[in-house]
Amino acid sequence: MNPTTESSAKRVSWELIEAALDLPERIELFRRCPDAFKPDPERAEVLLRRWRSMLGRGDAQPMDDRLAQLGVAPSEFASVVGRIDDSAATDVAAATWMPPLEEVLAWDGACDEDGLPQAE
Repeated sequence: MNPTTESSAKRVSWELIEAALDLPERIELFRRCPDAFKPDPERAEVLLRRWRSMLGRGDAQPMDDRLAQLGVAPSEFASVVGRIDDSAATDVAAATWMPPLEEVLAWDGACDEDGLPQAE
């Protein structure tokens, strides 16, 4: 991990980083830190059901082919989409969205009614 990512991961809350990780980022992190992932079979089933629906597949049709394209075994999917322990924070790859997010979180100027920074 590079120093920029390390400092970003320390300043941005882990919950925010974890929620922002897309599926390929989660898979990459899972490959480096599998023990940091806690399987969530319920979430996995919900996501697979939505994915099948978007692809026009029935509930009984497997998604093994799509998971294989991502390099994930069906038995790993519940872990990949599950909770990630913050011990994995130092292994999160640099994300292009971190610097702008840090700027927003560091904002100490005026904010609108939703708490979003207002331009000066």
